[in-house]
Amino acid sequence: MTNITTEATVPVAAPAATMMRFVTHIAAEHGVECETAADGSRFVSHGPFRVDFRPGTAGLTIRLAAPDDKLLIFFKDE
Repeated sequence: MTNITTEATVPVAAPAATMMRFVTHIAAEHGVECETAADGSRFVSHGPFRVDFRPGTAGLTIRLAAPDDKLLIFFKDE
């Protein structure tokens, strides 16, 4: 199955700190722990859904993946 993805880079002053605020929120509010990738970025996946948080010099890049466009919109709205 091929997932549909969307990605945005948010130009924040402290991308790593912003990423960690997302990680903390996801754990506290949704009971889901993010995993750490080899490059230090964080991600959470559940079945075909995935969210990646990648800090960089341009800001925090957030990538969403879902099996189709309707579920991607649902996932984004959650």
